[in-house]
Amino acid sequence: MKSKFLKSQFLKFQFLKFQFLKSKFLKPKFLKSKFLKSKFPFKILFIFSFITLIFGLESCKSTSNSSSTVQSNSAQVACPTGNPQSIDYIYRENNRCEGIQSRKNVVSGINLISIVNSDITSYPNTLKLKVPRLDSSSNSTPELKLQSLKKDYLLDNLSLEKNRNSFTFNLKPDVLNKAKVPPNTLHALAKVESVYLPVTIGATSGEYEFVFYSSRRSTFSTFEILHDGKVVYNRSRNNAQKGEIVFTWDGKKENGEKAPTGRYKIRVIAEQERIGRPAEEFKRSYDFEHNPNWLK
Repeated sequence: MKSKFLKSQFLKFQFLKFQFLKSKFLKPKFLKSKFLKSKFPFKILFIFSFITLIFGLESCKSTSNSSSTVQSNSAQVACPTGNPQSIDYIYRENNRCEGIQSRKNVVSGINLISIVNSDITSYPNTLKLKVPRLDSSSNSTPELKLQSLKKDYLLDNLSLEKNRNSFTFNLKPDVLNKAKVPPNTLHALAKVESVYLPVTIGATSGEYEFVFYSSRRSTFSTFEILHDGKVVYNRSRNNAQKGEIVFTWDGKKENGEKAPTGRYKIRVIAEQERIGRPAEEFKRSYDFEHNPNWLK
């Protein structure tokens, strides 16, 4: 941005210099004067252009700062403001968007809505959300969303606290209690770039819970977890159902051995019923990070 500005100022300086020489110095009398032979006019032009550049750079800097402030504010205020005593979906305590938000346009098809490792039956005074770091050298902050489709509750745009091995957020469950959101209806999804990470809501359960949402009755012929291209876990749901479809995995292979730390792939094949037409097939795959220590 500054390089473009400097270029424009240089061109402007050249144009002004030409106009100045043309109007003031290219007269017959002046051409014969000693003034032209001196460097005084060029000193004036140099000082003028220098001042112009200084003010221009300051203006450029000011504009840049203003732009970053706007971006920062727009990033912070990703939801409307409102009465903090209400249960509406609003920006709260400068660190999150939370509340009840109508889901008029629920995404159709079959979608992954939750990967959690949690065991919560009631709300403590402070509910801790925890997402493991993808790797110790990574500074990428995960995108985290907590929701209850049953009660239209949504929590997102959180300011997570970075720790050595995880990202955390301590949530006061005031809105959850006011809106009477049952703890067992909470689902969470966290992702860094294209890799999903399990979210711990409160205490750990010792197993992963994968939740898919289907807008119509669906059967799942395949739910597979693969590592290095090999299937380590496989289940199916042949009874048609709609809404939330849940699969669990205890982190072990089919032979009972613990699956090692690493990158896994979740693969799903499902058919969704349609009125008066053949069922529609959906194939989905997701990258997922697993570590046996996260299930302890």
